[in-house]
Amino acid sequence: MMRRFLILLGLLASAPALAAPPVILAACTEDISDCIFQSTVTVDATAGHFTAGRARFGLIASPNSAIPPSGRIETKTFTPSSDFWVSANYYSPAGGANNYGQYVSIGFVDNGVNRLLLRVTGTGGGIPLMLTTRNAIGTLNNVVPAGAGAVCSVGNKCKIDVHIRYGVSGGVDVYNNGTNILTYSGNVTTDGATTINQVYFAMMPQSTSATTWSEMIVSDTDTRTMQAYSCVATAPGNTQGWTGSAANISANTAVSTTFNYVTTSPVLSQWTVNPASCSIPTTGNVAIVDVREHAALAAGQTGPQNARMSLGLRCGLQQWG
Repeated sequence: MMRRFLILLGLLASAPALAAPPVILAACTEDISDCIFQSTVTVDATAGHFTAGRARFGLIASPNSAIPPSGRIETKTFTPSSDFWVSANYYSPAGGANNYGQYVSIGFVDNGVNRLLLRVTGTGGGIPLMLTTRNAIGTLNNVVPAGAGAVCSVGNKCKIDVHIRYGVSGGVDVYNNGTNILTYSGNVTTDGATTINQVYFAMMPQSTSATTWSEMIVSDTDTRTMQAYSCVATAPGNTQGWTGSAANISANTAVSTTFNYVTTSPVLSQWTVNPASCSIPTTGNVAIVDVREHAALAAGQTGPQNARMSLGLRCGLQQWG
């Protein structure tokens, strides 16, 4: 049974010629893409809370003050890395001054251990960040205490980019809408760890309402000009042998009771993507650096037990039963 297709396109815009293509270590955009949800994570489809034309919605975690917070949006584990970038769009709605204190906004994890944390340090809008190291037994050290540059105030959708150089002679740079707001050079490690292999997103607690996250990317290359495009099936392709429709596999959220299906094998199911719903820039220095497909699949007790996915020409989507 087929649930939905998703293509994730990582775009590098207005950049010089690349010596080597960027490697996208992880990307998290939707509820069946490379995301792992802990506790309660909900979909936010409110206009202005994400970038229309790229994302279809944002994701909201319901965290608490624990480390790690109970509610968080995790990337899947990626190749252990000591030098990498993290990017995401975020939006915090107005809701009055917060009392959340030093909640974790973005966490950097080494094999399940929270090693490095970006935390907010104040209340209300325009909150400064602090950078905190953490070891395996939970000891915290604020290597950049309260007072670093502030993230956006409530009611604004902004982009945060973080460059991690995880080492004894390492460092961290944080950019908010392209402006450097936090810089640290020195030891950011604990317990002799030398790499990070997972990132999570929780809250920019600027109000009493939780943060909406979208276009979450981890890359080995500067992410400040990167964008993620979510593309979904809108119509049958050249060959369509499954029972169902594009509406069944392009809903905003995965619903296991509505699906397309096939009872024999091999049967090809092709879908096309409407360029109007996935409008990739065609001018300027634009390079597609990563393309991914996602689907939720289930096998019955009889019938096909395997599926193969492939990306066809002109953004066509294919699924074999």
